[in-house]
Amino acid sequence: MVIHPVGYRPTKGSRMLYREPGYLIYTEAELPVDQLLQAYLWRWEIEVNFREEKTVMGLGQAQVRKKNSVENTSAFIVAC
Repeated sequence: MVIHPVGYRPTKGSRMLYREPGYLIYTEAELPVDQLLQAYLWRWEIEVNFREEKTVMGLGQAQVRKKNSVENTSAFIVAC
């Protein structure tokens, strides 16, 4: 699926600019396009959340080794 980019103007009165088109590869050909795009957007938000938890909140930097500590540390950092 090719997603056409939306035009934008950097400043008022300037010419329209466009980004590169987006491409989605999927295996569920029977699903409607709107459901595919919604699933993609939800998945993208999940990935952004994981990245923020790891980099901003320091989730990937905890120095614990026991299973119980790993589970508790992750839950604690996300709750904070």
